[in-house]
Amino acid sequence: MKKILLVNDCKFESLVMKDYLNDIGYSVQVANEYDVFVQVRKCQPDIVIANLIMRDTTGDKLIEYIKSTNPGIICLLSSCDLIKLEDFIENKVDEVIHTPINKLGLLEILNKALSKTGNSNVKVIKDSVERGLSDISYKHTEVNLLSNPNVSEKKSNFSFCPYCGQKLAVSDQKFLFCPYCGQKMKN
Repeated sequence: MKKILLVNDCKFESLVMKDYLNDIGYSVQVANEYDVFVQVRKCQPDIVIANLIMRDTTGDKLIEYIKSTNPGIICLLSSCDLIKLEDFIENKVDEVIHTPINKLGLLEILNKALSKTGNSNVKVIKDSVERGLSDISYKHTEVNLLSNPNVSEKKSNFSFCPYCGQKLAVSDQKFLFCPYCGQKMKN
């Protein structure tokens, strides 16, 4: 079983990604930007997935350092922004992940990154589909908390999340929780 180290300062994003990776057969450890290098030494991952924007650094800088000391680790950069792999090749990024992403999309990107490195164990998509992931037929699943009749709290109208800074899709829609970081929105 391949080991993945997931580096993200957003706990909500980490939980979602960790669940997806566990479901498709990976062993996953989660780290933040402050303990990433300790975790790399401790768990010796095959793959590192680092979020681009974090509080005090960026994922491409972390990847560049990881690759300088552990060139055999496959490193992927994730972001909800539209980023291109070509912009991060000099930082030794092997592939980019655009979030939000579903399990099938994640499988495809992992397979692509593994095949680039000449890894002989590239059967990830086929094996996972055979284990029952073939029923994934959605592109993006959204949870609309506002449609729940049991939710009676005051809803907040924000264009950007005050916690993670992400632009909210529709500025006139009211949110109880940020769809990116999961923080409760307050007025």
